[in-house]
Amino acid sequence: MKQPIPNAKQSSPIDQHKVKQMLDTLRWEFKTLSAKKPNDPVNEFKLKCINDVLAGCNEILQAGRPYEHFTQFEPETLPTNSDVALMIDLYFTLMPK
Repeated sequence: MKQPIPNAKQSSPIDQHKVKQMLDTLRWEFKTLSAKKPNDPVNEFKLKCINDVLAGCNEILQAGRPYEHFTQFEPETLPTNSDVALMIDLYFTLMPK
């Protein structure tokens, strides 16, 4: 009998180490992009990746998020590289060591 393929949407424990590594990678990438082209909008693919990492961060931080009103970027209004760099830095600073 075939085993069901795990669905990414199913609830599973958050791997804090993995989320922090991904956040650190985004932090480095967007620091570089922001230095070169701070006002360029982020494309939809990158935005989806960023929001996925932020969802993991939000689950880890819960009420300790940088801003209560912010959970992720809205796809309708693409953020700029500098917007992403700012929020990623804030999240990175608040993540548990």
